[in-house]
Order: sequence, then C-alpha cells, then structure tokens
Amino acid sequence: MSAERVRPGDRLVVFGAGGHARSVGDAITRIGAAVLAMVEDDDEGIALAAHATGAVIAIGDAGTRLAVMQRLTASGVTVLSVVATTATLATDAALGVGSVVLEHAHVGPGSRLGDACIVNTRASVDHDCVLGDGVHVAPGAVLAGGVTCGPRALIGTGASIIPGVDIGAQAIVGAGAAVTADVPCGCVAVGVPARSRRRRSES
Repeated sequence: MSAERVRPGDRLVVFGAGGHARSVGDAITRIGAAVLAMVEDDDEGIALAAHATGAVIAIGDAGTRLAVMQRLTASGVTVLSVVATTATLATDAALGVGSVVLEHAHVGPGSRLGDACIVNTRASVDHDCVLGDGVHVAPGAVLAGGVTCGPRALIGTGASIIPGVDIGAQAIVGAGAAVTADVPCGCVAVGVPARSRRRRSES
C-alpha cells in the first residue's frame, strides 16, 4: 500500500528552499494543491505545518532529507508524497512516505519505493524494482526491470542500469553510466560500461 499523497485542495508546507524545492512546489501547484511556505528551518516549518494539511520534503541531500522526515514524523506532522500530474505510477506500485515522483517520470508495476525517495524528471523505474529509503534517481536515468537500490544510493542523470542489477547502499552511479554489473555499497560506478571503484575515505 502506498503512502498518503498530495491531493487537490491540500495546503502544504514544503521543507527545502533550493532548486529541487521549486520543482516540487511546481508539481504541487499543478496537482491543484497550495504551497503555504517553503522553509529551511525545521522549527519554523513544524509550527506552520500545524495549520496545514501536512508537509512535503524537497531536499536534495539524502541524509538531510531522511533526518527532516524523522523529525517531522516524531513531531506528529503528516508527511505526504508527491506524484506529478504528468508522471505515471503503476496501480500496484508502492510509494514510501515522503517520496516524490516528478514530471514525466514513470514507476512500473510491482516496484516498491522506500521513504523519502526521489524519482526525478523523466526518470524511469521499470517493473519490480526496489528502492531503499532516500534513493535518488536523477533526471533521465533508467532502471530496467528488477533493479535493487540500497538506502541513499544516487543514480546520476541519464544513467542506465540493466535488469536485475543490485546497487549497494550509498553507492553513486555517475551521469551517463551504463551499469551492467552489481555496484557494491559505498562505491562509485562510472563509464560505459560502468566500472566500480571505492570512494576515498573522508578526512
């Protein structure tokens, strides 16, 4: 069962104030809902949300997105998901709490998205894919059938992933990459065909 979604007539507070937030805000307006405010401060937003239908999270960074969602939920704020009017979501696809499917994107039959996922503009998540919490499928990226993405994985703009591949937690698939083999947790995969390498340790 999918999470509660934004509906016409809803009055919403959007958490986030950058370019991604503007895109999400535009999708909300096209649905026929109202954006009461776009906020960067959690305390301000929680206070405003008390007078709204609920909140939408529109923050690009996965860790921040998930942390804000956890705080909103703990504060009793209803967090809604967004499916743009031009997006298509299969009738049996499951959408996690606080996830966003933007303009002209597609989520296919049997696919399951975790909480706070982003399926960005023109991205395609085909049948039977599984996306962990906080996954971001960037604009124009294509996940063929049965792809699995671990929590907080990032699939770069225009990347393509063949059927049945596993993308590990917090892995990054570079823009335009063609992924034909599994990508381990925490690795970066780039190129055509993509090759995986470990990220440097942060100092």
